[in-house]
Amino acid sequence: MRKISANYIFPVSGKPLHNGIIVVGDMGEILDLIDTNGKLADAEKLEFYNGIIVPGFVNTHCHLELSHLKGKIDMYTGLPGFIEQLVKTRNANPDEIHSNIELADFNMKHEGIVAVGDISNNSDSFFQKQISSIKYHTFIEIYGSENTTAESRFNSGQKLLDDAINFYSLQASIAPHAPYSMSNELLKLIANFTTNSNATISIHNQETLSENEMFITKSGALFDMLCKLGSDYSEWTPTRKNSLESVIKYFPQHIKTLLVHNTYSTLKDFADATNHFSEVYWCLCPNANLFIEQTLPDIFSMYKTKLKMTIGTDSLASNTKLSVLSELFTIQKHFPQIPLSEIIQWATLNGANALGFSNTLGSFDLTKIPGINLIENVDLQNMKLTDKSSVKVLV
Repeated sequence: MRKISANYIFPVSGKPLHNGIIVVGDMGEILDLIDTNGKLADAEKLEFYNGIIVPGFVNTHCHLELSHLKGKIDMYTGLPGFIEQLVKTRNANPDEIHSNIELADFNMKHEGIVAVGDISNNSDSFFQKQISSIKYHTFIEIYGSENTTAESRFNSGQKLLDDAINFYSLQASIAPHAPYSMSNELLKLIANFTTNSNATISIHNQETLSENEMFITKSGALFDMLCKLGSDYSEWTPTRKNSLESVIKYFPQHIKTLLVHNTYSTLKDFADATNHFSEVYWCLCPNANLFIEQTLPDIFSMYKTKLKMTIGTDSLASNTKLSVLSELFTIQKHFPQIPLSEIIQWATLNGANALGFSNTLGSFDLTKIPGINLIENVDLQNMKLTDKSSVKVLV
């Protein structure tokens, strides 16, 4: 048993505690959370740290299998340019792929990440996720623009899902890639399959302005690039609507849904999704947004609209490191009016809820085993992260 204290403890499910104390068991379980009202008395074997203590971070969007692409893709090309580079550079020898997956998993643990929503197009990352101390929810990603290939693509995804669950014992579900890469028939197959499921669906959403343009006019930089890469859109009909509005009807309303990136989502998109889904989460990957598109979603409007937000890192193809804290710093830098306690919740409890891990992770509620992170070098007077803030895993 350990007694741990800091300048502030953020339980997430309650108000921050000045000089609070966490009592944690030998298995990392929360035994007690003590509000000292700021008056920390001497306690036997008390560990006190300068900084703030928060639960382990939850990274709701990652592509672990792309970890070998760190530093190999140019920044600021826009999503069409990024995808074109990704297709050309993705292949590598298995040893390089697997060693970088292992390293990325290790570094995420060092960054205080305890759970990850990870995209998989193949089984490259399955073994590492099976043996990792990080909890993973694997999204088996399916895509295909042609109705004629929908059944074969879906069957391949279902086989990969079966392998993940039955051979590697992973928590996993089927996920469509993005609105622009899905035929109507493939969306229907996924919708029918997930109707009787309780698993979360994840989909990349409105990551570039030309995604909406493609659905409205069947033209634009994204459409041109996809055609250049050989995708067949001869049967594809523009809807004259934004991409999210165009595909949302295919998703079961009761299924927990994670919309990822949302770089160009509008107030209307927020309302459409909120009205359609019984439980929808909006995943922010700000460093990847800047890496690719040099812009950020309207995060302040999302906050004011009280959307359920989560944090993702995307991949090392589109980021310099897989660090939730780094994502939080970027959000705070550009939107300083959003309270630190709010973005901490996005990075912990909201993410745990989205991925189905909230019974054990996300907050300092009694009996949970959420992990304990110390964030050092915080501006405690203004309760702000600084460019020197860093995370230290305590439990």
